[in-house]
Amino acid sequence: MPFIDSKITVPVTAEKKESIKAKLGQAVAVLDKTETYLMVGFEDCYDLYLGGRKLDKGAYVS
Repeated sequence: MPFIDSKITVPVTAEKKESIKAKLGQAVAVLDKTETYLMVGFEDCYDLYLGGRKLDKGAYVS
């Protein structure tokens, strides 16, 4: 089961999360998987630092 985890510095609405999840569900087709087998995690309002500086807007996706 593929898992896509994201940490995002800004608030993300439930509607936006649903939209992103659906698009990622389409993208996993390259792995011969469907959204049925995809796990997605969102953590918004997350503090991210790069080069010792806090990011106002940024995301980390793994």
